Amino acid sequence: MFSTIIFLSTFKEDLPIGLALTIVPLVLGMIAAFFWFDVTGLKEQIRALTEDKNLLTDKTTKQEAEITDLRVRLSQAEAEVEYEQKQIRDLKNAMITLNVELEGLRPKKS
Repeated sequence: MFSTIIFLSTFKEDLPIGLALTIVPLVLGMIAAFFWFDVTGLKEQIRALTEDKNLLTDKTTKQEAEITDLRVRLSQAEAEVEYEQKQIRDLKNAMITLNVELEGLRPKKS
């Protein structure tokens, strides 16, 4: 209805009246809705939810940092374990080689 008033205004002098007939009811409706509905309670809920969201975001950020730190430490520990396993294999191979050489040096019993 309101848009038809604006679009039917073909003369420049009718345009302000059409705009007024459209904007005034809109503003009055917004004011009435503001007072009809309990907006202050909703604003409090929005504020509380925003605070909760911020707290959870901070907590999540801290936990993500801890997870990243734990992943780095786990990677370091895995690298250390792999290095130590390689050392153990090398020492076992060296021990086997020395045992073979030792057996070759012992006099044979006949």
